[in-house]
This record gives sequence, structure tokens and C-alpha cells, in this order.
Amino acid sequence: MQFFIIIISIICFFAVTTPFIYLIVYKSKCLIDERKRLKYVEECEYSYYFVCNNLSYVVSVDGKQGAGKTSIIVGLTQYDVINYQYLITQKIDWIKVIVNQVNYIYLNECIRRFYDLSKNANNVYHELLKDSTINDWFHGVYSDYVQKIPLPDLLKSYVFAYCAHLRDQYVGGNIKVYCPINDKWSFSYSIDKLEIKNIDIQKNYYLPKYCSIINDEALLSIYKNTNSNSVVADTGLDLSLRLIRHLTLETVRIYM
Repeated sequence: MQFFIIIISIICFFAVTTPFIYLIVYKSKCLIDERKRLKYVEECEYSYYFVCNNLSYVVSVDGKQGAGKTSIIVGLTQYDVINYQYLITQKIDWIKVIVNQVNYIYLNECIRRFYDLSKNANNVYHELLKDSTINDWFHGVYSDYVQKIPLPDLLKSYVFAYCAHLRDQYVGGNIKVYCPINDKWSFSYSIDKLEIKNIDIQKNYYLPKYCSIINDEALLSIYKNTNSNSVVADTGLDLSLRLIRHLTLETVRIYM
């Protein structure tokens, strides 16, 4: 009889304490998961800060075959996308504040119309200059008593930023990359388009602003003739890479 009482007591004990034990274990697991998530958030914030403030505008990722070079590059471009979206918004809002006499509803409609026709921000800018009303809005110089900026330059900056917003693709290159930030695939762009000493390329030279360009397996493209040990002649590519920061006003990063 005493044995059965002990068994029943044990069963009752576990019946009463099991939900509490389960709750304690569940809560402990939640706390551990939360700490992991917070750690990942901190690491993401650190990575974002590092990419935005410490990476050069031309980044070379080296490593042996299968080391994960492409994966690293693709991961870095995701931080770039977040930064480009922020920079675009910041640039548009800043210009709207300092050039406040503009009807931006009308201007944005014109930009959208011209961009749908050419998909080229340079062409959009030159078409806008033909509009006398827009010319009047952006005639003169903006001064903040530290620097003087011609208003046409501000119009150009606004057009590039707004066209990048319309494009909504911030990664290009010779491989297809999916960006979960804006649910878009990358656009095709060959690094050969930066060979500015090529006459044919000079006629159609265009490098989109606010984007990261991936040139995967860059070393394989150094030699255009695989049967020769000589490096290709000077095409101006090295000059483009040296000046990429100035040419794109710090809005483009190239990964090789």
C-alpha cells in the first residue's frame, strides 16, 4: 500500500511540475534564441558600417577555387543596396529642400516619361534641359556660404538619383545575382564598358549611378588571347578604375 502511495505521489508531482519545467525550458530557449538574434543584428550593423565606411570603391576579393569568393561579393552587395537606397532618398530630399521653387510633381513626371524611353539617366538629363520651365527653375547658383554649386549640377544629381530609384536595380555584372532587399535580379553589365580608350565604347559610354558592379573571375578576363602570355594593350580600364570614385561621385563600387 505504501508503495502505491509513493508511485501516485511521484506521478502527481510530475503531473504538476512538468508544465512548469516545460515553461522554464521554453523560456530559456527563447532567451538563447533572442541573444543569438541580437548577436546577428549587431554583426549585421557592424558589417554594414564596415562596408559603407571602410571598403574602397574598387574591391578585389582573392582566394583559391571554391573558397567562397563569389558568395562573399554577393553578400557585400546586399549591404550596398541598403546604403544606395538611403543615399538616393537623402539626395532627393536634400535637393528638394534647397531648390524649393520647383514643381517636383511635374519634374518627376518628365523624368519618368523620358526614362521609360531610353533607360539612360544621361539622356533624361539632356531632354530635361530642352524644357524652358525646368531650365528656369534650375538657373543660377546655389550657395551655402561655404561652396557654390551650379543649379544645373543639382538637377543632374537629382535626375541620377531619381532614375536609380526608378531602375530599382542596384547590382550589375557578368553574373546573375538575386537581391532579397528589393526582390530584384541584377542587370547585365560588362567591365569592358569601362575601356574608355576604345573609340566605339566612348560613343556609348555609360555607367549607372548608385550600383555595385560585379566582375566575377576577373583574372580570367585579363588575357583576351588565351594562347598568349602577354597582357592586353592599354585600353583605359585601369584609368577608369582609378577614377571611379570621382567619375561616379562615390555612388558606384566595383568588385573583382
